Amino acid sequence: MNDPIGAIVANNALPEVQDWLDDFVKRSGAIVGSVNLPRKQYVLAASHRIPESIQNAACVLVPGKGTGGTALQRKEPVNISDIQTDQSGVAPAGSRASQASGVLTMPIIGSDGEVLAVVGIGFEGSRTFTEEEIAALVNDASSVLRISPSGDW
Repeated sequence: MNDPIGAIVANNALPEVQDWLDDFVKRSGAIVGSVNLPRKQYVLAASHRIPESIQNAACVLVPGKGTGGTALQRKEPVNISDIQTDQSGVAPAGSRASQASGVLTMPIIGSDGEVLAVVGIGFEGSRTFTEEEIAALVNDASSVLRISPSGDW
């Protein structure tokens, strides 16, 4: 394959995680979503309506870069109320291609403190999440671990 990014995405796609993500996006009311899982690095394992340009940028999370890398590094959710107008520098300009506005990216933390997954969702319209909404979404997003409770993907 001459497309190394495409190869990374294709080689790390997990159908059961894709099914979970499609359901999670639907029940949360989001319009887009992604799941990155730890292999040798945190790689994109599933995406829902994420443009290819963003998949290419998010195929491997870099700690501290983008919403996924920031959530990974901080080990706490990252909420951007409107990614289309955000000036914080956390979300790269290319992320606007998703057509989402309100974005929440959540690290799923194991009992040992390790990040077992990074789940991101985006919504139509600007949205700032309350602490209660974030806690409920993180709890729901943690259900991805039912696929592999140990995080051994």
